[in-house]
Amino acid sequence: MRLAFYGRVSTQRQEKEETIENQLLVVKEKFEKEGHVFVKDYIDENWSGMVLERPDLDQLRLDAASDLWEGIAMYDTDRLSRKYMHLCILQEEFEKAGKQLLFVTIKTPENDEDRLMFGIKGLFSEYERYKISERFRLGKLRKARSGQLIISHAPFGYRLFKKTDKEHTRIEIEPYEAEVIKMIFTWLGEEGCSIREVIRRLTDKGIQPRKSMRKVWATSTINNFIHNETYMGTAYFGKSKAIEPKNPLKIEKYKRIKKTSRVLRPKEDWILIKVPTIITEELYNKVRARMEVNSKFAPKNKKHEYLLTSLVACPCGYNRVGEQGRYYRCSQRIYTFPVKQSCTEGGVDSSMLDSMVWQEISQLLLQKDLILDYYNRWTDSLNAKHNTYESQVKPLERGLDSLERESARYVKAFGAGLLDFQQFQELKVELDNKRLLLQAQISVKKSSADEAKRTHLTEGMVDTYCQFASAALNGLSFQQKQEILRTVVEKVTATQKEAIIYGYIPVKKLNTKEDILNVEQRPIHRNHWIA
Repeated sequence: MRLAFYGRVSTQRQEKEETIENQLLVVKEKFEKEGHVFVKDYIDENWSGMVLERPDLDQLRLDAASDLWEGIAMYDTDRLSRKYMHLCILQEEFEKAGKQLLFVTIKTPENDEDRLMFGIKGLFSEYERYKISERFRLGKLRKARSGQLIISHAPFGYRLFKKTDKEHTRIEIEPYEAEVIKMIFTWLGEEGCSIREVIRRLTDKGIQPRKSMRKVWATSTINNFIHNETYMGTAYFGKSKAIEPKNPLKIEKYKRIKKTSRVLRPKEDWILIKVPTIITEELYNKVRARMEVNSKFAPKNKKHEYLLTSLVACPCGYNRVGEQGRYYRCSQRIYTFPVKQSCTEGGVDSSMLDSMVWQEISQLLLQKDLILDYYNRWTDSLNAKHNTYESQVKPLERGLDSLERESARYVKAFGAGLLDFQQFQELKVELDNKRLLLQAQISVKKSSADEAKRTHLTEGMVDTYCQFASAALNGLSFQQKQEILRTVVEKVTATQKEAIIYGYIPVKKLNTKEDILNVEQRPIHRNHWIA
């Protein structure tokens, strides 16, 4: 039989110990003796078994639909996944594709009894993973309560001494870096310097941060020093906990670590650990108070009115920001400080650009032919969605059917005593959430398909809109103009010679002045105009 090998290790330490090579050696030795031939290897290194989305596992699942191989060989079921539900999904998926699963530690599932044992082993793998995690957590908690440090790297100003047979992990003051910290806090607290002035002084003295690709200080680094109580001799364990981000900065298909954000725990849960002191508590508090004053009276907080706030961009890719109420200037100089900016574009007169863009958009909103053209494009796109409705909804309906079968399996496992009530309830809640999500997706698809039938804009409606818009646009306040521009304009790329306006026309049945001032944001077709 032609086989594919699948291997996985969850930590870099396992990679260094060559456990993938060990898995590969044992698996191939066993199955090649039985006359099988390996045609392809799939290996996920440094991936947790609790994560289903893994690069090579996804490729393995895609290749299962082809005739490249007939079976999958691996060392144990926990290499495939350490989560029972994921194991059931993968097992069913490979069985449907006609691919056989082969393991070194257990025999290939051939009947219902074997499949039951396969599921039990998956439950034990999941239990083992949680048990290991809990053991690590309690071990760290016990060490912290006894005054031991639980850190992997020392803050700037300290040197880390890792645990040995005779000593626990500790940090000691690093003389050179500690003097830099004292300088920074003195400049901030005693001399009243701003963070940017501190960076200038450090740069002039040739003092570099410990870790930086550009070898220059960042404002965020200095700000972290200011909020780090370790320099007063007080470190904490359990100050925060990891959570999955609600609004991740990057949308990635493959994430080794799901919980990449952190939130503070209640202060009463923090565990205090004494460390060597670099600065006094008095100086630390003086710096914090000075930062509050600087923030309150910072020039950037003196507000000027800009009609195109957050909408103006520079051709170099950075946004333009208002300056002194007169110009929109490229913000590259802010983000690359103290390195000299590479952008050579000059500032753009804010009042002139605001006036020009408002005039162009006002005229655009009254072009009857353009409105009808965009409306027709929008309805055409809705009709296209309606035509593909069946092909989009059928996979979702199959997903609902799959969830029903999965639910039935959990009921049988609970009835057989393989799941306790709490486990059954957790799995049931997870399935219910998935079911609601699929049902909501089907409902959205149906609504989108039906919308083309319900929506109809006549030429008379457009005439009514133009009459109200013409009267309304002449008497708008600054805030109302700003709201309309934010609705219609996506971005304005401006130089001293020209401005390119990117935006779209919202569509709604408009019969009143209030409708014009509260336009529903519904994209139809992205476009741009040169002013």
